[in-house]
Amino acid sequence: MPETVLNSRMKGMQAADAGHRIVRELPAFRECLASLNALPEAREILDLGLMQRCLDDLVVKVDPETTGRASGILLRGIGVGLFLQGLAGSR
Repeated sequence: MPETVLNSRMKGMQAADAGHRIVRELPAFRECLASLNALPEAREILDLGLMQRCLDDLVVKVDPETTGRASGILLRGIGVGLFLQGLAGSR
């Protein structure tokens, strides 16, 4: 690798294409949010309205800001929600 790359202090975004991938799978993300909204534990713990706004913002425009919010809020929230669904399903 070139020295400029090896010694660079710049930080990049991981999964910078996440916004485009989420939009490509939009029906599945909408279905997932709807199923989480039907789960009382998810409604209590997660800010599902904020998660929905992150998804809606991506639909309007995929850019670094909306992708970052989707990665930080939407995807993490869905991860927690799926965990909660697993717990609820094991009862």
